[in-house]
Amino acid sequence: MKIVNDQSYRMEQEQKERSEEETRKSLAFYSDLASNDPHTYDPKVAELLQSLAMEYDDCADKQCEQMFLEALEIRRRLRDKAPEQYEPTVAEITRNLGVYYGLSEQYILEALENYLRCAQRNPETYEPDVAQVLYLLGVHYNINKLYKKSEHLYLEALDIWQRHESDDSEAKAFFVEQTREALDNLRADMENFSEEEMKQFEDEYLAMEDSSYDED
Repeated sequence: MKIVNDQSYRMEQEQKERSEEETRKSLAFYSDLASNDPHTYDPKVAELLQSLAMEYDDCADKQCEQMFLEALEIRRRLRDKAPEQYEPTVAEITRNLGVYYGLSEQYILEALENYLRCAQRNPETYEPDVAQVLYLLGVHYNINKLYKKSEHLYLEALDIWQRHESDDSEAKAFFVEQTREALDNLRADMENFSEEEMKQFEDEYLAMEDSSYDED
């Protein structure tokens, strides 16, 4: 059985390497075209950059990070010229970067702002994305002991899912269960701290943020 599994693993790796090689060739091809006609070919370049970044097994790889950031730079430029068309792509990649950077508040907030604007135009399509990003931000605040902020975000996310009663997909069921479980665990943690202690956690977090801005 182990031999079969090893062979299967090798085949998967070879297939992945071939796919990555083809994507790199496509990226080189479209990057060359985009140097002369960015309006037409930049969207494809950004798509391929993000696709390659998502292929990396080691997310700490600097090439992976660079591809994400290059794709984001292109998509921001495109969004500034055509917000309705490209805002969803900026939202998607900033959400990915937020996860890549260990639930970075900066990128998750940017993703949330973009998805909220998308949801104003098309709530049926983008409100579930808003709920998912609210959950991620809630996890970030939970990790940093900003319990009340986290609780508020989890509840907001659940409220959005409740509005989408017609959605009976497995994905929705998973996210709802995940958020409810996180909320239950959060409330259990909150019982261990007084109001004064939780306020102190918030003050410490804000002070830490201020000091990081000063360093920048």
